[in-house]
Amino acid sequence: MTHHRLVGPRSKIKWANKRIDDLKAAIQAFGQDGHRILRSEYDAELKRLSVVFSNCSPIPPDVSILIGEVLQHQRSALDFLIWQLIEHAGAQPSNKSCFPIFITPQGYRARGKAVINGVSSTAETLIRANQPFQKGPAATRDPLWMLHDLNNIDKHRALIVAGAAMLSGPKELYLSPPVDLKAWAKQYWAVRVPVEDGRVLAWFETEQREVKAHGRVTITIVFNEVGPAEDEPVTALLTQLSTQISAILDSFEVCFN
Repeated sequence: MTHHRLVGPRSKIKWANKRIDDLKAAIQAFGQDGHRILRSEYDAELKRLSVVFSNCSPIPPDVSILIGEVLQHQRSALDFLIWQLIEHAGAQPSNKSCFPIFITPQGYRARGKAVINGVSSTAETLIRANQPFQKGPAATRDPLWMLHDLNNIDKHRALIVAGAAMLSGPKELYLSPPVDLKAWAKQYWAVRVPVEDGRVLAWFETEQREVKAHGRVTITIVFNEVGPAEDEPVTALLTQLSTQISAILDSFEVCFN
């Protein structure tokens, strides 16, 4: 049974997950909205026929706004947890009280303990056990550190920077007429590439100069130029964060017995 002091933090994650569902719907609509057009280009010097993206529509601002809302709910769930731990231990939280997230033990010792002042020794042990620095060289890939990084960026920018990307997955690309490839000819198909004007989806060494390209590729929204979360699919990472934070909240049940 959930302790009443964990109801608030868990409610934050519930709202984060609702916003993730809204985000999935927005991304799906974007992917079906004809935001990409394929065209061909020919390089006579290289004798290379390329299929490229053209006239790509921008990502709707709602996507970045929803990402920011999810991050705020997830971060505040952890901070709310600290307040509840401090109050349960009979102490008084301050405006500095929050869940520390550090990638080095030195940083945690220097600044982390100050923001959890008042929690029980059991809670402090659990807080330390969940720090990204526990993963050593992989600390910057820890989901909590990504949350810390993304949440700080969201606070200081109007919108989280995100981009459309074609990932590995189903492709239905049709070329008309079919490309005339000799036995020696090289060809290239992109597996993971940003969806933006002029970006090459495929190219072929051929004398053929024109082709009409149409079809569908798997496209999603990814974080763009955001530290360790760069190129991470947005909904997958945010879902992983909610799952990890929920597990952290579960582990603190023992502190409220």
